[in-house]
Amino acid sequence: MKLAAMVFSATAQGILPDSEIYSSIINHGLDSYTEIVVIAEKTSGSIVELGADDELEKIIEVLDIEKETYINWGKRNREKVIFNSVLKLTIPYVLLPEKTRELIFDQLDVKTAWLEFSDTYNGARNLLRFSQIGYNHKITNALVYVEHLCGVECSSGRFIALKLIDNRWVVKGSNLIWVAY
Repeated sequence: MKLAAMVFSATAQGILPDSEIYSSIINHGLDSYTEIVVIAEKTSGSIVELGADDELEKIIEVLDIEKETYINWGKRNREKVIFNSVLKLTIPYVLLPEKTRELIFDQLDVKTAWLEFSDTYNGARNLLRFSQIGYNHKITNALVYVEHLCGVECSSGRFIALKLIDNRWVVKGSNLIWVAY
């Protein structure tokens, strides 16, 4: 069975561990000051938004992931979709609807937008946006693109590689793609 067919079959049966992986990433990155996690309702979408293919090939090497994991990631991220994972976090989280995101952030003054965001979401300091997760055929390795948005001068985007170890998804590395400064 081809990888695409296997992943489609696994997705149809609801056995892909997306929720576990997103939860692992968020819990891994929490600091003691975070009181709530705000996640964009729509995923990040295609790799065209992220950079040239030759740069992404370097990511495969740097993160030491299987090429099939990256290929699956690319196929699953051809479109933006609604984030629908149920997360197990150590603090509360909320999804930021696309319409609300547009209302808050589609204004000229970025500082005002971030203040409005923080007021709307109980002091939240940042917004996370995830890609869909790419897997190898054994569903033992995963690749996710994560945007950490916190203002004009502190946002970033990175790929995160995970590995299934003792039935737990563990972050094994990340690669910074861009940073705002």
